[in-house]
Amino acid sequence: MVMLQENAINNIVEKRIHEMKLIANKIHYPDCWDTITYPTLEAALLEIIGEFICDNDYHSVKRHKQMLNQYASIGKHDINCSCYFCNPMV
Repeated sequence: MVMLQENAINNIVEKRIHEMKLIANKIHYPDCWDTITYPTLEAALLEIIGEFICDNDYHSVKRHKQMLNQYASIGKHDINCSCYFCNPMV
């Protein structure tokens, strides 16, 4: 019974390690990161999450549209805006 539990725990740990490697590969960690500032994968992920805006966040979309209208009215918003809301494929 104890051996069975140890195998189950090892399987979970191996799966988590594999998942973390996939995530690190996706964000090019540590190769493209300042590892002094972001010494761990978790630190790098927290940096990314800090910039995250959910597509479904109505208030963020609403604020962005207000900003676009404001800048367009004074001629400062570029028609070729590369922000996510204007061009999600960038």
